[in-house]
Amino acid sequence: MLSLRSLAAAAFISLSSVAGFADVDASAPKSVPAEKSRTAAQMGTFTLMAENDFKWSDKYYTNAVQFAYTSPVLFQENGAPDWLASTLRFTPLAVSSATTPAEYRFHFGVAQEMYTAKSLDRYPPPGDHPYSGLLYGSFGLSSETASRLDVLELSLGVIGPASLARQTQNEYHDLIDDDRFLGWPDQVRNEPLIQLAWERRHRVCLHREESFGIDVIPHLHIEGGTVRTYATGGAQLRLGWNLPEDFGVDTLRATNATFRPARNLPVSASGFRPDSFYFYADAQIEGWLHNSSLDGNLWRDSYSVDSYPCVGQGTFGIAAHWGQWRFTYATLVRSKEFRTQDHDTFVFHSISLTAAF
Repeated sequence: MLSLRSLAAAAFISLSSVAGFADVDASAPKSVPAEKSRTAAQMGTFTLMAENDFKWSDKYYTNAVQFAYTSPVLFQENGAPDWLASTLRFTPLAVSSATTPAEYRFHFGVAQEMYTAKSLDRYPPPGDHPYSGLLYGSFGLSSETASRLDVLELSLGVIGPASLARQTQNEYHDLIDDDRFLGWPDQVRNEPLIQLAWERRHRVCLHREESFGIDVIPHLHIEGGTVRTYATGGAQLRLGWNLPEDFGVDTLRATNATFRPARNLPVSASGFRPDSFYFYADAQIEGWLHNSSLDGNLWRDSYSVDSYPCVGQGTFGIAAHWGQWRFTYATLVRSKEFRTQDHDTFVFHSISLTAAF
C-alpha cells in the first residue's frame, strides 16, 4: 500500500508538471548574493486580502477587503526598553524559550466588510439577513518564538452608513453594469466599533522527510467589543513541500499577525517554481455572545435576525511562496448562522497576496 507521503508526492508531481514548477531538487537552497541576503527578522510585509462569495448574486457576508502591514522585528525580549519590558510582563504574549528569544513585531491594517440580504428589494422579506457595513483600522503587537505566536490587537472604526459599504457596493455594481441592492437605507445604524482581540498559535511538526512535511497549528482567538464578542478555537493541518516556518493562513476576521515572513525561506526573487507549496485544511468552532451584523445594534434599535450562538467553519486552501511573495487561496464553508438562513451552509472564498520587503 502506498504511503501518505508517496500519494502526496505523486499528486504534487502531476500538478507541478502542468504548472511548470516541478524540480527534482526541490529542497536545494537558492543562490542569494551576499549583498542582497536578508533575514526574515529584517523584513516587514504588505498584504492585500479579499473575501467574497464570488457568485453572480451577492448575499449575507458578501465582500471584504483588507490592506495590512507587519513591521520587521522591533526587538527581541531582552532588547526591549525597560518601561516596555515591564509592561509586556503583564500581557499574554509569548516569552523567550530556552533556545529562542521572543521577537516582537508591530502590525496595522485597514478593512471594510459588507453584509446584505439575499433579496435586492427595497424591503426584504422578514428573516432575511440585515444590511450592514464595517470600516475599521487595526493596530497590534505580536510576539513570536520558534513554535508559538501571541497577538494583541485593537480595532477602531464604525459600523453603519459611515462605513461607506453602500457606496462601495453601488459604485462597483454600476461599474460592472449589475443591479443595485435597494435595502441599504435600513442597514444597521451608526455606532462606534471598538474591539480588543487576543490570539495564540502553536506550530507542531508531525512529519518531515527531505523537503516534504506535515504540521498542525492549533489556534485560539478571543475578541470582545461593541460589534462582536466571541471566541474561536480550532486547528490547521498543512502538508506540502518546504513548509514555511510561520503560523499558517487565516481569514480577514482573524488578526493581521499571520502576515509575516517565514524564517526558513529565501527572501530573494526566484524563478517560476515556488520555494514552498502546500495544501491546508482548517476546522474551527465559534461561540458567539453578540454579532451586530446579525443581532443588530448594541445601543440602538435596528433590524435583526435570530442568530445561533455556535457556528462551525471549515477551510480548504493552497499557499505558495516565491522568494518574498506569498499567494494563498481558500474556500470556506460556514454552518448556519441564523435560523431563517436559506441553506444549512454558506460558502465564500478568500485570496491574498503578501510581499516581504
